[in-house]
Amino acid sequence: MGALTRFLTSAKTSWIILVITALAATALFALAGSEESETAPSVGLPSSAESVKVDQLLEEFPSADATSALLVFASEDGVLDEKTLSLIDQKAFGDLAALALHGAVPPAQVSDDGTVALVVVPLEPEPDVAEQTARAQEIRDIAAADLEGVRVYLTGAEGFEVDIAAVFDGADFTLLLTTVIVVAVLLLITYRSPWLWIVPLVVIGLADALAGIVARQVASAVGIQLDASITGILSVLVSFGPGRCRRCDRGCD
Repeated sequence: MGALTRFLTSAKTSWIILVITALAATALFALAGSEESETAPSVGLPSSAESVKVDQLLEEFPSADATSALLVFASEDGVLDEKTLSLIDQKAFGDLAALALHGAVPPAQVSDDGTVALVVVPLEPEPDVAEQTARAQEIRDIAAADLEGVRVYLTGAEGFEVDIAAVFDGADFTLLLTTVIVVAVLLLITYRSPWLWIVPLVVIGLADALAGIVARQVASAVGIQLDASITGILSVLVSFGPGRCRRCDRGCD
């Protein structure tokens, strides 16, 4: 063990070890790529779990493979006139129908007081958040085009999912950036060096990223899906594990 430690830390071989480690990490990043973890309630559960059974039952219903966007047209200055309602129906039977599931959209439903119209657009579920956001924006643009004095709102399952995704858009980066800044300040105070603080920060960041890649590849190889909670706990273990091992190396209970 002492010979291995001397080999890894000696002035002649330490740079070789550093270069080999950097090349291995780069190769792992390049070959593994990046995958997003699943967040569905049934992910990672056995087939006997109730959540998995519910998902299997839902797939048997005709509406299981469809979602919908609800377009609300509200008049800004009173009742929706016949010309406006006719234009809304043209949108429903034209450009909106081209985006709809099976190419059909029912006519607009008008409220009793005539100030609001509702159009239901059936859609294929879109698992990709970016694609779903782009589709929702296209629906908004089509619905609002050439309508004066009318406010257009997108709601329903499509609007709700897009809005929820927008709420958390960039949240991970903001949280990561804040954490890095706080840790960097603490390391600056601890090491009192303009450069030394970078070393542990880079090592932990690299170890966290590599651990995530390895975990996803291993899980994929054995047929297991990782959800966000597992990858989050993994980051905590990677961050605090080395410090705990060092304490135990010096002696702990």
